[in-house]
Amino acid sequence: MAGGLVVGAALLIATLVYPLVGLGVALLLGPFGALEAIILGPTLLDSGQIVLLLTVAAWIGTGLARRRLRIASSVFNVPWILLILIAALSLLDAYSIPLGLIELLKWLEIGLIVWLILDLASDPSRRPTGYPAVMRLVLVMLLAAGGVQACIGIWQFGLRGKGPEHFLVLGRFYRAYGTFEQPNPFGGYMNLIALLAIGLVLGLLVAWIERRRNRVTNSFLSPYGVWLGVALLSAVAGSLGLILSWSRVLGLVFWRVWP
Repeated sequence: MAGGLVVGAALLIATLVYPLVGLGVALLLGPFGALEAIILGPTLLDSGQIVLLLTVAAWIGTGLARRRLRIASSVFNVPWILLILIAALSLLDAYSIPLGLIELLKWLEIGLIVWLILDLASDPSRRPTGYPAVMRLVLVMLLAAGGVQACIGIWQFGLRGKGPEHFLVLGRFYRAYGTFEQPNPFGGYMNLIALLAIGLVLGLLVAWIERRRNRVTNSFLSPYGVWLGVALLSAVAGSLGLILSWSRVLGLVFWRVWP
C-alpha cells in the first residue's frame, strides 16, 4: 500500500507537470474496467476514467494558471459535437438513463482527449513539443497498453492451464479475453492494436527502403531500427492476441481480406 501511494503521488505530480503522463496511465487502466466491475461491482466511473478526468482537470488547471487554454481547431470538432447532441437527445427515450450517460461520457472523453493532445502538441513551452514528437509519444502509449493486454491474453490461452469452461477450445486451451472478461471485446481491442502496429511496420519499411535508395546508412540501433523492432513486436503480439481470442472479429477480418 505504501508503494502504491508513492507511485500514485509521483504519477499525480508528473501529470500536473505534463498531462500526457496521466493520459498514458488512463490508456493502460482503461481495459481493466470490466474486471473492476466484477471485483468492485458496477460503478459510474472505472479507474481509467477517473485518471482521465484527473488528467483533463490537470490540463485545464495548468492552462488557466499559465493563462494559456485553448480549444484546438480540428475537422473533428463539428461531427463530434453533432454526435454528442444527437446522443443526448436519444437519452430522452433511453431504456436506462445511467447506462446511456456512461456511454455519452465516453464520447465526451474522446473529444477532450483530442483537444488535450492538440493543445499540448502546439504548446512551445512544453517538452516534447510539436505534433510529430507528441504523436510518437501517444503511439508508444497505445502500443504499450495493447502489449499488456496481449501478454495477459497469451497467458490465459495456453500458459495458465485453466479458465472458464465455456471458453474452452481445441479440448485443452481457453479463449483469450484479457481484462475485458469476454473474448469478443478483447479481440476487437487486439484488432485495433494489431492493425495500428502493422500499419506502422509498413510505413517504416517504406521509409527504410527510401533511405537505402538515397544511400543513407541504416542501423538497427538508429531510430528507424528501434521503431521497427517495437512495431514488429507489437504487431506480432496484437495479431497473436486476436487469433487466441477465437473472436468473431477474427472471422470478420479474414472474410474482408480473403473473401
